[in-house]
Amino acid sequence: MYTFGGVKGKGMDYMSGEIKQNGKVVSKFYGSYMGYLEFDGVRYWDIRTCPTYKVFGIEVEKSLNSDWRKRTDTLSL
Repeated sequence: MYTFGGVKGKGMDYMSGEIKQNGKVVSKFYGSYMGYLEFDGVRYWDIRTCPTYKVFGIEVEKSLNSDWRKRTDTLSL
């Protein structure tokens, strides 16, 4: 069972829940998909420790015809 946005006093991005096996709780989790996720009090994922990657684009001429930069309404602006 899990809850999104139902953590009292927290924003809608927070979640909490339990993992059950044969009706018995074997693990509890808590966190936010915007920042971190903990299982049984141990933080397994934290956005602050994730590696970052360079974002790059391609030239408009080499992009697909569906690229947003080629939309007629964008071009008319």
